[in-house]
Amino acid sequence: MKKILIVAICSLFVCGALFAQSASVEEFCKKLSVHENMVGNFVQEKTIAKTNRSLKSTGRFIFCPEGFVWETQKPFKVSMIVTKKSLIQIGADGKKKIMDGSSNPTFTSISSKVGALFSGDAAVLTNDFTVDYKSANGKWEAVLTPKSKSVAGVMKSILISGSESANEATIEKIVMTESNNNTTGYYLSEQRYPKELSANEKAYFAEK
Repeated sequence: MKKILIVAICSLFVCGALFAQSASVEEFCKKLSVHENMVGNFVQEKTIAKTNRSLKSTGRFIFCPEGFVWETQKPFKVSMIVTKKSLIQIGADGKKKIMDGSSNPTFTSISSKVGALFSGDAAVLTNDFTVDYKSANGKWEAVLTPKSKSVAGVMKSILISGSESANEATIEKIVMTESNNNTTGYYLSEQRYPKELSANEKAYFAEK
């Protein structure tokens, strides 16, 4: 459960960074909501602070109004999905485990914002974290520090960066520092913005 919540919180804050600065809320809200769906590949590198050992995995991701998906493909296949109602885990054997998130306040906070990320409702997000944001020469970077004690108990900060144009913003890197000083970096690539998800992509969100 904790691992799934870390991924979910990280995904939420990835998108939330674009709404963080009050002076730029409307501008970045518009840039993010240009694309309703985003899919692509990721490389994840997790570093264990005590041993300085790094573990690498690769896979693909989906962001959409229904929720988001992190599908690890190597070194082994496992999918974690967050919908508006549930946390779903699919193992290498294809078996699906569905967890009701209604009794988990952290999940409730995350899921309530899933739709807001893609509808442009910046006000839903601005109370969750403080942000050090900067943008120059077509690049942007944000360091997010959680305000909530429950979230701060899981992570210290998230650094997010990417590129931007006059009309849209792209997320390229996420580095999350957990409360135990372990770090997890996500490096996104081959981002696509389909108007509609494929049948296989939609199937991730079927809660049966």
